[in-house]
Amino acid sequence: MIFFLLLLVCALQVVYGFGPVFWIVKNAPVFRALPSWRMILIANFSLALLAGFGISAVEEYVRARPGKRLQAAWWSLLCVSVAGSVFGLVELYDRTGSGDKTIGWLYHPQSSLILLLLSAAILSPWIIRFMPMKAFAVLIPLVVIIDLVSFSYGHIPFFPREQVYPVPRIYEQLKAKDSSLYRVVTLDKTSPVNLEVLYGFYSPAGYDFIMSRTQNFLSPYIQSAVDTTFLSEKVVKSKSRLLDLMNVKYLVATNQNKSSSVLFAQPDRYRFVLGDSSVQVFENLSALPRAFLVPASGIQVIPNEGVLLDRLASPTFDPTKTALLNEMPDGFDARQALLDAQPEMAVSSIRQGINDVKVTTQANVPAILVLSDTYYPGWKVFVDGREEKLLRVDYAFKGVALQPGAHDVGFSFQPGSFRAGWLISALSSVILIAAVVMRNRNRKDAG
Repeated sequence: MIFFLLLLVCALQVVYGFGPVFWIVKNAPVFRALPSWRMILIANFSLALLAGFGISAVEEYVRARPGKRLQAAWWSLLCVSVAGSVFGLVELYDRTGSGDKTIGWLYHPQSSLILLLLSAAILSPWIIRFMPMKAFAVLIPLVVIIDLVSFSYGHIPFFPREQVYPVPRIYEQLKAKDSSLYRVVTLDKTSPVNLEVLYGFYSPAGYDFIMSRTQNFLSPYIQSAVDTTFLSEKVVKSKSRLLDLMNVKYLVATNQNKSSSVLFAQPDRYRFVLGDSSVQVFENLSALPRAFLVPASGIQVIPNEGVLLDRLASPTFDPTKTALLNEMPDGFDARQALLDAQPEMAVSSIRQGINDVKVTTQANVPAILVLSDTYYPGWKVFVDGREEKLLRVDYAFKGVALQPGAHDVGFSFQPGSFRAGWLISALSSVILIAAVVMRNRNRKDAG
């Protein structure tokens, strides 16, 4: 119990930014790159375990001192809790207007109250020994499962998610204007880092913490390795195609700082498309699509990654005509490709999933399909249902070599760690079920 109490204290120091533990974490090589607020999960875990220890202590206390007065005290406490919850619900219901009939039952505050009352109704009788242990062991996990399932469908207790994360009107307008796949960045802290991810947009820096290759790739535009804020002056100063290659099509700025005026001064590169008196959205006119083809004649093999990054950052580098690789794909000859016909290439469709991407292509020459998603171990690529070698293209992105013709290409995240975890979980479940069956059989034999 003392260990989890200390763990709680340490986690709260990191989350709220005070104390010696916070200083250590912010100066440690690995931990300083992680968002501090993530430690709230450790704090919640510690609180849950401490609550469990507390319940066990109360159970032992009740067992050692049985009596009607103690039972009456527990029932009184339960009634007070229910009455307080109902009062708070009515107050919140009136104050937030959550009684809108368009909100489904799952998003209604009463669903949280029901879970709260179910937990109290199960916990209190168990503490005062009115409920058998088997019934308690079944009912409590069911309540937890209901809570987790409701959360997975977007339910946040007592508040609809629209009230916790209200959708800015500017993002609604952008979605209505352009439904294609693209990435969005906000400049000079117009909004918190990666906030656009919460509203269904894609961020070049990812959701949580940035990958090392992506960080190196975007270093000309961001503030630092820890703070991935895009700076407007760095964006307009750069003459490279790195931002275009990353599929950054829209940039969000504001007149509350210099970001808006900096982009307005570059109308040939960044065009104002929508906005209001506070926030403006600019379109990157040279942004590349999420997936595109480069003819095999444009392959350049550069094994040295430092030289490769310098080549990418050069203003003369054209990612639509050149693909930088660290090795030549099997069966490809860039010299022969120079003699091929005039390239006619197209990506006809692309579908982005959580752990997979589907792309349909057509080309009359050998080509490299470039997908501007970060190259990472565990990803696999399939061409017309057959697994092919996944290439690392332009230092940081996924790619695959394609022969002439029409192809259906699928990128899928299938790490070995997931398969190992699945097998371990399945084996553990089988062992647990077998142990329960054998235990019950032994009891019957003994009886």
